[in-house]
Amino acid sequence: MTYPPIAISWSSLRTHEECRQKAKLVRERKGNPSQNIRNFFHGNVVDRVMREWLDGDPPVPGTMASFVARVMEEEEQRALDRKSGIVKWRDANDREEVFSFCQQLVVKLEPILERLILPYDYDMGMRFKVPMSIPDPDGGKSNILLTGEMDLLVRQAPDRWAVWDLKATANNDYWRKTVAQLTFYDIAVRGMFGKFPVEAGLIQPMCDQQVLPVSISSQDRVDLMSRIVLMAHDMWLDFAPITDNGSSCSYCHVRHACERYKPTSPNRVSFVSVAKRSREVANEHRRES
Repeated sequence: MTYPPIAISWSSLRTHEECRQKAKLVRERKGNPSQNIRNFFHGNVVDRVMREWLDGDPPVPGTMASFVARVMEEEEQRALDRKSGIVKWRDANDREEVFSFCQQLVVKLEPILERLILPYDYDMGMRFKVPMSIPDPDGGKSNILLTGEMDLLVRQAPDRWAVWDLKATANNDYWRKTVAQLTFYDIAVRGMFGKFPVEAGLIQPMCDQQVLPVSISSQDRVDLMSRIVLMAHDMWLDFAPITDNGSSCSYCHVRHACERYKPTSPNRVSFVSVAKRSREVANEHRRES
């Protein structure tokens, strides 16, 4: 049989590998509209600031920092309007600290963009859907779509491409968690243009190494394709077990819809029942005394 086409993005792949049940619920749009998006809010802000600045005709040097205050307000409101989450500030100073972080980042970002991006043709926030045929669970071939959005795709020359991804972090080791994302984009570029990128890397202005070039090998591509095929098979076979590692469950934005926490689940702890029993025990003690 031929299986129906499915879409796989880098973020959905990471979520799937974290917990297949979570990935399924995310695909079914079971997310909590009141989830806290504070941890990645600053990334959304600087990404949009960069795109607006690059969209200038031409970009005006020294102006990117002036976009931050307006974009922060608009991004907060946009999340509410789309019901994609709310920003819960950690304390009275948190918003100002995020504002300062974003301003410092974009000031450092401008000269990097002037060197790596502006001399060439480029596209920012480029959405893609790349069809691909892969082995299916029956040993035949079925189609998937690699989907996503690249921060920066640069054409340095005809048939010569570069991919750059902006990271709003000051953690010098953060790249280890996301470097395979560039391999995902590398494969997508090959599907779109018939050529792998000649250059790829992370732009991380707040880290010690502000530009981190990444070398992508044939083995990296094979390893990532293996992960993509495994995810596709799980989706085609509707295999969505709950992860054994529940350490991140308390932060999961689809926890309310998860089988583990439904009333019929043997793994669920009913805090209402516990509280009720505690009151009953307390009343019994009072009567006895």
